[in-house]
Amino acid sequence: MRSGLIAFLTAATTLAAAGTAVAQDPVPPLDLPSPGAVAVEGEIVVTRQQTARIKLHCIQGEVACTGSVRVSTTVPVSPGKGKARRVVTVVDGSVGELAPGEYRTVELPLKREALRRVRAYRSTPVEWHTYRLDGTEHSLFIPHGTKLTSRIAR
Repeated sequence: MRSGLIAFLTAATTLAAAGTAVAQDPVPPLDLPSPGAVAVEGEIVVTRQQTARIKLHCIQGEVACTGSVRVSTTVPVSPGKGKARRVVTVVDGSVGELAPGEYRTVELPLKREALRRVRAYRSTPVEWHTYRLDGTEHSLFIPHGTKLTSRIAR
C-alpha cells in the first residue's frame, strides 16, 4: 500500500517537472483592514503614574473607529514571585471614538499582574490587538508587535 502512494507522488512530481499543467491552490486575497479599525503607532510608554500611554491611529476610511485595545506580552513571563510563567495582559481598555485618519494618545491603567514586570524591566516585547464594540477582533494586515518602555523600572 505504501509503495502505491510513493509511486503516485513520484508520478505527480515528474509530471509537474515536465511542464504538464498541475492544479494549484488559488492565492488568497490580502487581509485588508476592516472599516473602523484602530492601529497602535510606535512604542507604548509606561508612566510614573502606572498608566500606559498608547498612540492610536484610526485607519483611513468612511467609518469612525470605536472599540477597545488589549496589550499583552509576546512571550510567557512570570507575573509575580512564585507564579507560573504565562502570557500577561498589560493593558485592556476602551479607545473612545476616533474620526477616520485621526491620531490620539490615550492613557490606560496597567493591570495588577503587569506592574511587577514593568518595575523590574525597562523594556518588554508586547503585541496589541484591537476589538470592535461587540467584542470581535479587527482584521488588520499590520504587524501587531511593538515595545513597551517602562519609565518606572529601577
